[in-house]
Amino acid sequence: MSLALFVSFTFSCTDADLKNADTTAELKTETRNEFDLPSVPPCDPCVGSLTPRSDVLDVNGCPITVTYDVETCRNGEIRLRNFNHDFDFNDPDCINLAQTWNQYLAANDPINANLVLNAFYKALTLKAQQSFMSTLNPIDYPAGYTDLQFIETNCHTLCAYPVRSEENEILFYNIDHAVCGEGCCVRNTKYIVVNGEWEIDETSIVESDAFCDPLPLICPEEGFQFGNKFEIACARLE
Repeated sequence: MSLALFVSFTFSCTDADLKNADTTAELKTETRNEFDLPSVPPCDPCVGSLTPRSDVLDVNGCPITVTYDVETCRNGEIRLRNFNHDFDFNDPDCINLAQTWNQYLAANDPINANLVLNAFYKALTLKAQQSFMSTLNPIDYPAGYTDLQFIETNCHTLCAYPVRSEENEILFYNIDHAVCGEGCCVRNTKYIVVNGEWEIDETSIVESDAFCDPLPLICPEEGFQFGNKFEIACARLE
């Protein structure tokens, strides 16, 4: 089921929100592993080509459509950016999966709902990343390794909204992340070839923008903000 209509609210994630929210993740600016960083500012577009890609990933029986852009830079760097995902709420397995975090709506517990959604988003990006790596032939990389950057520019909060049937009946309320600002976070992953297959060797997080430029919060139609937690871009990748 797709929800195409949206309503706009005046809320946004401002610097003050991030400083004052007692559950906001600690801001990090250092690199945690030692291997080469991108040669241009982390979230800036590079000189090269941008190719849209989509996958259908299975998560506990739920088919999730993910879309993102593959940025191939002239210097050989590969980046994944503009990541999005969509559920098919006509599928019972997708409804069951969503209950993993929707249970916290009834309990009025946005903190744990956000933690579970962050973990889900991270796992989904890693699954998409691995799917993309399977399209690269290790034979084309004689050095036996390559680096991949996953770029996240969205700061987020939570929205709750009704999911309706084709007959317009409310099936349940879903919780999801909603963009409320722009930041910059890059997950660098070094892949090595082991027995002819790609394996992760090491990963680091680079955050070049610890705060967010605020944007109006947009929740789906009939939706509302759930809790007052605003998180920086890296919160969903660490």
